[in-house]
Amino acid sequence: LAEAYMDTDYSILKDQMFINKINDFLAFKCIIGKNDFAKKFEMNNKKTLDVSDWKEFKIDKNKANGIFTLKSVLGATTDQLIEGFDVPYIAAKNDLNGFKQMCSSDDCEEWISKGKCIVFIQLGDGSAGYTTYQDEAFIGMNGKICCGYNEKLNVYTGLFLSTILDLERPKYSFGRSWTGERLKNTTIKLPVDKDGNIDWEYMEDYIKSLPLSYYL
Repeated sequence: LAEAYMDTDYSILKDQMFINKINDFLAFKCIIGKNDFAKKFEMNNKKTLDVSDWKEFKIDKNKANGIFTLKSVLGATTDQLIEGFDVPYIAAKNDLNGFKQMCSSDDCEEWISKGKCIVFIQLGDGSAGYTTYQDEAFIGMNGKICCGYNEKLNVYTGLFLSTILDLERPKYSFGRSWTGERLKNTTIKLPVDKDGNIDWEYMEDYIKSLPLSYYL
């Protein structure tokens, strides 16, 4: 499993990778009927993508330079899900923002996780190592995915981070799970401000400079 120990290659980052993430998220919002496709703003001037000065951060906020408060999702079994129109079921899949089906909240309110988080796909040869950004409440199955929260997350910073985190995918494509300390100790590089802190403003402005971002 050589891929599990290789350094992540940030030189492959291209605008199109972020654009693909935006398009997938918009498709998800369209399917669940939660996007009116009204322009939210005029597109910003194009931001450059220069990773040379980015710094390393850990996934788990309890680690030095950590980003996220990690929480388990609350679903127990898909057998008890009831189709409906209240809340999306987010599965361990990387297309359509992880969307599987819409569910009724009847009899499963205790399974609903809060939105405004990164979802880490932890298991599965097809999708382990991928992430999605969930902006609203959802149902996920414990043991398959987990959530990462940060008060600075919004749809723009969330999609930026999800694109960066997806670069970790090759390390988990041979039955290797993204769980426990392996997840918590994952190190990623991010843009920083003059004080060496995560530059959330740059991440938001960069996404806002890309095509279709004004529909987010």
